[in-house]
Amino acid sequence: PPLGVLVDGDDQYRFTELETYTYIASVSVLGSTLVASSQVGIVSGPAANLKIHVSPPLVAAGNPVTLFAEITDAFGNPASGEVNYTVDPSAIITDDLVTATQAGSYIVTGSLVGTEAVDTDGFLIESAAPASLSISLSSYDVERGDGIFVDVVVLDSFGNPSDHEVDLWTDGSGSVV
Repeated sequence: PPLGVLVDGDDQYRFTELETYTYIASVSVLGSTLVASSQVGIVSGPAANLKIHVSPPLVAAGNPVTLFAEITDAFGNPASGEVNYTVDPSAIITDDLVTATQAGSYIVTGSLVGTEAVDTDGFLIESAAPASLSISLSSYDVERGDGIFVDVVVLDSFGNPSDHEVDLWTDGSGSVV
């Protein structure tokens, strides 16, 4: 049999590839040949397997990532089906987009409805552009020769700490800290 055709015996054939197969039979009788043919078109079987992919794998907070689902039948042929998604930690899922606002690592789990097929993929959220800057001192009234600690916090609009470098200086002597 051709590639993608399995013979089960008793002239029963099973198909694993999406193809159109033509069966041709011929018989020769008294110098004459009779020929007949019949075609069978193979379509995908029921959805059985799921592979999900998230793109891009790294975005700034508040920007969406796109979810892609590859659904196949038991033989790897494209099939259709419904996929339910969950995200851990929680994020907003709208159709095939996931939007997260807290920086960190996220895992998307896709489940193919009506089957036991499940797959996961991950993405990272980094802080968005800086939106606020605050400065605090360990003491606001010190004696000459004493020191203080300076705490500078840069946050994006979602409250994520930013890793942007901060320039810090004093205006008393013009020295840069």
